Amino acid sequence: MSEISPLSVLVVNLMPDKAKTQQQLTAFFKQSKLTIKPTFCYPATHRFRTSKSLIDIKNYVEFLNGPRLIVGRF
Repeated sequence: MSEISPLSVLVVNLMPDKAKTQQQLTAFFKQSKLTIKPTFCYPATHRFRTSKSLIDIKNYVEFLNGPRLIVGRF
């Protein structure tokens, strides 16, 4: 029986309350029968309206050229 690899999901979180949204999405992903590994990110061109947003995204990744669709097994 083969082991199923975790499903990597890129999440662009532009909601005003990023911390709450991230918490809700993480809880949702944990309810899945699949192992889901979310990566939260923001576009490099995004301008944050509040300094609180900058604190909320400390573990986020920035993407410069937009996401690329990659299909296949690694």
